[in-house]
Amino acid sequence: MSATLGRDTGTITQYKQPDFVKERFTGNHCSQFEMNNLPSQKYETLPLKHGHLPGYMGHVPGANGSIAQRKAQSALHTQNHLATASLLPKESPQTDMSLVDLRPEQRSMAKVYMYAEDAKSDFLKFPTPKTFDHRRS
Repeated sequence: MSATLGRDTGTITQYKQPDFVKERFTGNHCSQFEMNNLPSQKYETLPLKHGHLPGYMGHVPGANGSIAQRKAQSALHTQNHLATASLLPKESPQTDMSLVDLRPEQRSMAKVYMYAEDAKSDFLKFPTPKTFDHRRS
């Protein structure tokens, strides 16, 4: 094969294409997530900069300032208005902290504030007969 696969694929490389390589990994599959496309499954990503693709000198369009992430995150701020005391179990440390709809990684970030305010959490504590049943009486 020649050193380039052709300009139509957007693949411009300074290296020779090895014989055993069937499919080049360029930034081309990245622009949208395709269901049954294996490279797209493996790197679930928005377009990357061409600087991130080693040996690939070509323009990956629309790439600047985009962050590779699976999906737009819906709870980037703590949505305090969604976590009211009526939604939460009685006497739970969460009634104070309103962390219901946070994703786990954001919840662990927000835990910091809880320790800073000296609140004590019962996280992973074995339930007593009092704390076991959260249903309203």
